Amino acid sequence: MTAPRGYGIIKPIFDTKQKIIKCPGCLSNFELKGIGLWRCSANVKYQLFDETQPKTKSFTHIPEGSYIEFGDEITKVTDKDNNNSDKKSETNQDNQQNNINYQEMYKSLEFNVSV
Repeated sequence: MTAPRGYGIIKPIFDTKQKIIKCPGCLSNFELKGIGLWRCSANVKYQLFDETQPKTKSFTHIPEGSYIEFGDEITKVTDKDNNNSDKKSETNQDNQQNNINYQEMYKSLEFNVSV
């Protein structure tokens, strides 16, 4: 299950706590398991619980056919199925590669997704 997010500021830990992440079909809440970015630029600000300062990672252009998957590490993955969707970011429930509990791992996590 995926929930399209589009452009803008995305705070997945806050969204999960506030039960904002919902299935677009049935509107039921689901636990966040993965975050994927494509056809966009993004700044990711994050801080693990064992770190004293937040870190920032920037992606200036994620082209068609490639995507960035964010989990226990930031991984650039290429050769994404050529999805003609206009979604630029999504949250994902069923990502088997990336079975992370973001609330337990990250003190803060924020995405600023743009064109």
